[in-house]
Amino acid sequence: MKKGNTKTTKSGNRTGVMINREMAFDLMTGAKQFSPEPDLEPEACEEMRTEAIESAQPIGSVPPAKDADRQIFIDKLGARLAFERSGVRLYQMLMQKRSALPENEKPTFDDLEHIYQEELKHFHLLHRCMVKLGGDPTAVTPAANIEGVLSSGIFQIAADPRTTMLQSLDAALAAELVDNDCWTVLASLATDHGLEDMAEQFEKALEEEQEHLENVRSWIKEGLNIAA
Repeated sequence: MKKGNTKTTKSGNRTGVMINREMAFDLMTGAKQFSPEPDLEPEACEEMRTEAIESAQPIGSVPPAKDADRQIFIDKLGARLAFERSGVRLYQMLMQKRSALPENEKPTFDDLEHIYQEELKHFHLLHRCMVKLGGDPTAVTPAANIEGVLSSGIFQIAADPRTTMLQSLDAALAAELVDNDCWTVLASLATDHGLEDMAEQFEKALEEEQEHLENVRSWIKEGLNIAA
């Protein structure tokens, strides 16, 4: 093989092979020449997955409640509890990251604290509703289990000291999009179960979450304009 130029880019990013096209071509040629023929028959793998799906236990269960007909509703309440708890921690992390940035940049610390306080308020609202329905607010329901996995990557992005505020806001945007849809579902379920007072409180929380979403979108837009 011919020796090529191994000089890296100024950013030090070595993830792409096209930094040196000649060596990349040699690599691909060698791989084709010396690699064995791949086994592309997927049937055995598909059969194994099917067996695993058919024999798998549920991802969790909903603890017994006073009203068995409200199991799905309690499951979704548990999911929002898990997500709002993560939301509180997310904005705590964003506030900490914001305190290390220049004061003239958006969002301000107060902007983030406002959302943090509302996320905390939503968490306490859900806690009260769960207790009122005879559920256990400390239990991890199946939907809460899924929400916990879903939100873990979001928090990791915001907590990473290497990520910028703009990158962290992208993570917050993903959280707010999920939150808005799920509060809509929760309000609808409360109405279906004749819990009008609860549905009204969820609608109010949804309005606040919609405001969060619009704020995060505007901060990202402003940040992109500054970066450009």
